[in-house]
Amino acid sequence: GVWDRFYQRDAAQLLPAVALQASCIPGQDPPPGRAGWNATLSSTRERVAAGDKIVLWSETAVSVADAAEERELLSLVASLAGGRAYVGATYALLDTGGTGALTNRFALVAPGGEVVWNYAKAFPVPLVEAGLQAGPAVLPWHEAPFGRVTGAVCFDLDHPGYIRQVRDTVCAAHVHGLFIQIVCIGYIYRLYA
Repeated sequence: GVWDRFYQRDAAQLLPAVALQASCIPGQDPPPGRAGWNATLSSTRERVAAGDKIVLWSETAVSVADAAEERELLSLVASLAGGRAYVGATYALLDTGGTGALTNRFALVAPGGEVVWNYAKAFPVPLVEAGLQAGPAVLPWHEAPFGRVTGAVCFDLDHPGYIRQVRDTVCAAHVHGLFIQIVCIGYIYRLYA
C-alpha cells in the first residue's frame, strides 16, 4: 500500500540482483606523457585479470599531451578491457586543439573495447581549477548488461539539478581524488585507493 512506498524498504528489494566486483586504481597528477601511464595500466590489467567487472581510475590518474596521445591511451585501455570489464579511464588532456587549455576527462571503455562515452568535467572547482576548460553540462550514460550507468567527476555531483538528468540509473560512478564512489540505487559504496 501507500505506506510501503513511504518508509524504507528492505535492501534486498532495492539492490541489483547481481553483485558487481569493482575496483579503484589510485593515482593523481602523475608525470606527463606515456611514462606516467605504466603503473595505472599495469594495475588495470591486474584488476581485470582478477575478475573485476568495473575498473575505475581516480581523478586525473594519467596525463596526455594531445589528441594523438589520447587515442593511444584509449586504445591501450580498450585492449586491457579484454572482453571482460568496463574501464573508466580518467586523465588530464593538456592540449585541446592547440589552445593550451586543460580538460579533465572520464572515458568509459566497454568490454568490447569501444569508448561508450568520453566526458569532460562540466563544473570545475572555483578558484582551484580556474584554468580548466569546462565540458558541456550533459551527463553521459550507457545501457550496460547490469543496467544504466552514468559518470561524473568530482564537483559535478555538487549540482543536484545536473545529476537529475539521468533517471533510473543503476550505478553512477563519481570519480574524486583518490577514491571512487559508486552509487547503486541510493546506496553508496566507496572504493578507496
